[in-house]
Amino acid sequence: MLRSYIYSVLLSFCSSFLLSAISNHSLQLNDKIFLYGVIALLISSILFVLRTGFFRLFLTGFNQIYTLAFKQAALMKNIDEQISEDLTFQRWKNQFSAKLMQYSLGAGTGCMVYSLTSINF
Repeated sequence: MLRSYIYSVLLSFCSSFLLSAISNHSLQLNDKIFLYGVIALLISSILFVLRTGFFRLFLTGFNQIYTLAFKQAALMKNIDEQISEDLTFQRWKNQFSAKLMQYSLGAGTGCMVYSLTSINF
């Protein structure tokens, strides 16, 4: 877990450095790298909040309103039940979101560290 985070930090830092070296250390590129870092950190924070279940009650309320407002076919209800009961899919979804959160957190950290350190040098 920590290894994939460190690899993504190093990869994003090195790719940012290479892009900056190719473009002769442009300040506009440094601003874009900073913006990409902020976006990646925002994605990882959204995934963290969703994984903790903070909005679960809120989202279930909207799901209930949706089912009352719009009728679903019986086949669609059966498929939704099968997906919710499929443990391998749930496990895969949790692992995928955890990996995506790790990599986006690492990429965001690497981009932010590079953009903040390249301003001073």
